[in-house]
Amino acid sequence: MTPKVARNDEWGGKYDYGFAEDLWNGKRVVGYTAGFPGVNSMLEMYPELGYTVVVLSNYDPPSAQRVGYKLREMITRVQSP
Repeated sequence: MTPKVARNDEWGGKYDYGFAEDLWNGKRVVGYTAGFPGVNSMLEMYPELGYTVVVLSNYDPPSAQRVGYKLREMITRVQSP
């Protein structure tokens, strides 16, 4: 899960072996999202916070991302001990 290549998209961050890395509210997020008409999924891991989020949807994209990004906001606002 060590990022190697800088991504050239609107989110920035880095990419490594299928996983993307981002910083959100100062917290590291590693994961992958994919979709096709009728299916959508999102996997995000928060290594420093101890959370893993998996969202599976039987709806068109970005249905899983909508749920996942709301959870991302909630998780990254949690205060670390």
